[in-house]
Amino acid sequence: MLPLVLFLGLRPSPLPNTFYLQTVHLHKWVSRVVVLVGLVHGILYFIFFVQNDRIPRLFKFYNFLGVITLFMMLALGLTSLKPFRRRFYTWFYRLHYPFVWLTVILGCIHARPGTNLLTFWCIAILIGQIVYRVSTSKTTNIEEHAITHNLKFAILPRSVMPEYFPVGSHLRVSHSLRNPLTWISPTHPYTIASHPSDSEVRLLVRETKFKFAPSPNSSFGSGQVSVSGPYSSIDDTVFNTAHQVLIITGGAGLSFGAAVYRGLKINGINEVKLIWIVKAKSELSALQMLGVDSNVSVFVTGRASKNRSATADDDFDLELEDLLEEDNDGTAKDAFELLSEAEEEGFDDFVSSATLTPGEAATSSTSIKDKNELSGISIHKGRPVLSTEIKEFFSDAEIAAGNSWVVACGPEGLVNDAKKWTEKQSTDLIFHGEKYVM
Repeated sequence: MLPLVLFLGLRPSPLPNTFYLQTVHLHKWVSRVVVLVGLVHGILYFIFFVQNDRIPRLFKFYNFLGVITLFMMLALGLTSLKPFRRRFYTWFYRLHYPFVWLTVILGCIHARPGTNLLTFWCIAILIGQIVYRVSTSKTTNIEEHAITHNLKFAILPRSVMPEYFPVGSHLRVSHSLRNPLTWISPTHPYTIASHPSDSEVRLLVRETKFKFAPSPNSSFGSGQVSVSGPYSSIDDTVFNTAHQVLIITGGAGLSFGAAVYRGLKINGINEVKLIWIVKAKSELSALQMLGVDSNVSVFVTGRASKNRSATADDDFDLELEDLLEEDNDGTAKDAFELLSEAEEEGFDDFVSSATLTPGEAATSSTSIKDKNELSGISIHKGRPVLSTEIKEFFSDAEIAAGNSWVVACGPEGLVNDAKKWTEKQSTDLIFHGEKYVM
């Protein structure tokens, strides 16, 4: 099953009409099955050796390689569990990648003849991924512009992306591929907030431990970065066939929402509305910088009592696919409690309306209109009532005609809530969720 595990982990997915984010969950669960099968295999052989008084045979060369392989697989399985992976992602990755190679090679030697073909496919997939990354990556410098203390724009030369790239796609950034440490360190996904017709590539970035310009004295050397992509995540048909589109974003998920918003507008689809749920009003200038200036509702939620930066000293590094977890246990918590928990883990833009009833949300959502308000942008205090927003935006006639979309981007709670209200409103509405946070 190892070739299947590695195949499902490929970026981008070689499967037609399939984004690699769609195969991530399957990759994880098939991997867990492989670890379980390996554990059962090891336990049964251990019992066999004990019952037949052959314990010394465990330490013979080929058998002992199997013991080592089993322990590596267990290490991969345990460190991939969410509590460890989310808090120590860098170390998980640095363990994960070398152990995958060792598991394939040592497992082949341990099994002896009979697995050569499977081993060939495993090695071919691993080498193919390296070749693809080298051949598609470009080395460049990134220019940064601060919006707030932990939100900034990153600008890259247009040449790092192909002449055309799918709107709403993302790229992955790492330190220079010339440094060996880069190959055992995670890449970092960022949604491309600009349009293919723009003269530069713009990203909306939350401050994290990953720095675009590391110190020359750091283990990664120069300030240049390696950029690979683009990687698609939304069906292009929305930009050509949609009639009405409501975009709901949370925090730095605005990067995806703004890209979709502009893509629709450029394609002549005018019935588009963007809802942005954000913690601080000081971040509103991001809308202008991303070219979003009409039919926008901003909901400012304020900050939790614990004000902790994403650059805190816990070893936390998050990948895009890590936000594809199912965390709902049916337990309702206050939205600010969730926000506080999220900041403790290093999230700096976690916003969720899923735990508020319509009455609670309506009570806390009040208009904040002042001289700084931009034309075409309404600003409110509190969290939106998504059911009301959806009902007010869509007309029954347009929904019945088909090709009316709700697009949500942000934390899992927000995306799940938007999906729930969309399905409740009408089965004819098309929903796309991007569970993503910077």
